[in-house]
Amino acid sequence: MISDIFSVKGKTVLITGAASGLGREMAIAFVENGTRQVLAIMAKQKYGKLITVASMFGIAAPAGLFPRPAYAASKGAVVNLARELAIQYALFNIQVNALCPGFFRTPARPRNAENAKLMAVY
Repeated sequence: MISDIFSVKGKTVLITGAASGLGREMAIAFVENGTRQVLAIMAKQKYGKLITVASMFGIAAPAGLFPRPAYAASKGAVVNLARELAIQYALFNIQVNALCPGFFRTPARPRNAENAKLMAVY
């Protein structure tokens, strides 16, 4: 059925701001439609760990090396989301952390010798 394309039954949903307002209404709607809420489950059991993945560029901008304002902004948002969630859910014994890895070598990085030199001295 076409309605199955939009089904959320059995899916896991993470909603922030579910304590009031639009976030609460969204949380209620998702639960009514069959989702599981990770933070709600953790809060009920009074324990949990939530790990987000950001970047070192979420803490310090890469402008001096590789100017990427949208990337830095999005990774900064992940870091601040983790901070806010950590404060909001501390009373429920839920730990929230943001991993912010630095440079690491992969087949895609560095892309050329010049970038490798820049990364080495950064």
